[in-house]
Amino acid sequence: MRVDAGLAMLVAAVVAALAAVDLPGGSRPAGPGAYLVAVALGAVVLARRRAPVVVLLATAVTLVAYHAVGYPPVGLAVPGAVAFYSAAEAGRIGWASGVGLGLLGLASAVRLLQGDAPGIVLGYDLPSNAGLLGAVVALGALVRARREWHAEIERRTRAVAAERAADAARQLEQERVRVARELHDDIAHRLAVISIHAALAAETVLDDPATAHPAVLTILSTTRAALGELRRTVAVLRASGDVPVTPAEGLEALDTLVRSAAGAGLRVDVERRGDLAGLPADISIAARRVLQEAITNVLRHAEARRATVTLCRHGGLLTVRVVDDGRGACSDAAGGFGIRGMRERMALLRGCLTTGSGPGGGFVVEATVPVPDAR
Repeated sequence: MRVDAGLAMLVAAVVAALAAVDLPGGSRPAGPGAYLVAVALGAVVLARRRAPVVVLLATAVTLVAYHAVGYPPVGLAVPGAVAFYSAAEAGRIGWASGVGLGLLGLASAVRLLQGDAPGIVLGYDLPSNAGLLGAVVALGALVRARREWHAEIERRTRAVAAERAADAARQLEQERVRVARELHDDIAHRLAVISIHAALAAETVLDDPATAHPAVLTILSTTRAALGELRRTVAVLRASGDVPVTPAEGLEALDTLVRSAAGAGLRVDVERRGDLAGLPADISIAARRVLQEAITNVLRHAEARRATVTLCRHGGLLTVRVVDDGRGACSDAAGGFGIRGMRERMALLRGCLTTGSGPGGGFVVEATVPVPDAR
């Protein structure tokens, strides 16, 4: 606002000074009306930001009326410079160019009709006024282009910052889900083993201590392993720098899983088909996690005595299948996350998971995941 007020005062002062200059040519002397026009031209500048086209037209009409009355000439380019600049800065270059050409053409025609020398009108005054108005319009357009350029840079900077923030949020969410899935897969299995052995120890501790003692030992070792896993996970979550993480076990640890299930009273038979030795680490780990969760669900929910695990690699696919002889109920019917976690693991590897009751009873979990060609 201070800039506009300063420009308004400058325009009024310049027009008044030009009107006060006593030039020969038979024009009327500058009177109160001329100075009033100078004040009006300055006052209209105050609206140049809100209505640049209106200010431009008002300035042009006022200048035409001023010279038509016969007041001392003040020119066109200098009194109208602020109006033409403001219109161009606001993006109204067409209006600024059109009004400028109209004023120059009208002024030149009137002066020629009044008998002024064509050489002076067309050879000096017209080019000089046209050059000045063109420079003013070009300056306004340049300032606008520079402002838009800075605005575009700022917009892109904000967009990049927003995208980085969104990417960081996505990575954080993916990591949170991954940690939750790992904890569920590992801790849920160990707690299922602990629960079964605790029940066995409770039933036999008085009547059959020889049976209860191994169950208690299994509870002790499984609890220690679960606590160790929790400590490692918490250490990773709380650390600010890189923390060495123990690699997750793949299918090479399947025998340990089978022995753990056997200790809990579930016989697990394993069938292997195809070359399972050269599986990528991520696929091997995911397959073991699926088997671990499926066997955990059998221990917790199926009331089964036997389960069959089938591993088959054929035609670029690895199929993992677990079938039990239990009651066939869905292990996640109570709102758990086991099957959901298995599906998420398969989806990350572009695989799929199917579950449901088997044709001869029991429950079936089958996961299929593509195996990349080693070549």
